[in-house]
Amino acid sequence: MIYDYFTISAHILKYIEIFLSISLLLSSLQHLRNINCFSSEGLLPWNILKKKKVYLWLRNDHYNFIFSKTGMLWLNIIRITLLPLFLYSSPEIFMLTLIILTLISFLIYLRTSLMSNAADQVNNIALAGLLINQIFGSHSSDSLIIYFFALLLIVSYFTSGLLKIYETKWRNGIYLKQVLIMRNYGNPILIKLIDSLPEHVYLVLSQIIVFWQLSSFLMPFFPSVILYFYLFIGLCFHLTTGILMRLNGFIWTFTAFLPTIIYLHSKLSACLLH
Repeated sequence: MIYDYFTISAHILKYIEIFLSISLLLSSLQHLRNINCFSSEGLLPWNILKKKKVYLWLRNDHYNFIFSKTGMLWLNIIRITLLPLFLYSSPEIFMLTLIILTLISFLIYLRTSLMSNAADQVNNIALAGLLINQIFGSHSSDSLIIYFFALLLIVSYFTSGLLKIYETKWRNGIYLKQVLIMRNYGNPILIKLIDSLPEHVYLVLSQIIVFWQLSSFLMPFFPSVILYFYLFIGLCFHLTTGILMRLNGFIWTFTAFLPTIIYLHSKLSACLLH
């Protein structure tokens, strides 16, 4: 039943829009919570030009406003306000909302890139992809954007596994334990629990994660039973990292794309049967 539901492109796109909205909401709430970290000087010229110098073309009231604390406050408030229209609106309003939402999200990312993570980057790619699909909208383009999202997810997993397998401390579990402890700084109970687990637990978990990520490119070709197993591991992985590593956006952003693998799998299966 779940498999059949996610073989329809409209269902997948709506699912992605819902999960993407939740991720954007959490991101904006986090920025509002840390709004005092922003100042009128900003990080934009530092991030782009890698120099602690404000160039003449950045010395004007528009840039100062957009990237000041006040500007960031309004950008995030507007983004939160637009999310209901992103989910429930007519096609014309949806298009306008998507354009503004994409622009605002890119502006926020420019200002906060040092504090952003992979989920924020994928959110921007997803918004841009949805916008392009909306502009050139057709049934065939719906399929193409879903294939793109599936490829994006697979490449994300595979490259992550590729980076880990070349690191001895990832393969033996040392980095996994260190990351969990670092991400839970300020939570002594959880840190004590993480530190008390035997070393071989992290060894096994790290190797499972690396193997799963490296073999993820095979997911669209697996038999359905194995595909479900891989997707279940992916769901557990994102839930665990979201909770233990306080990466809440990962739960919503990356699980938004898991059904695209089902869609890709169904199309490949249909081609092979014919």
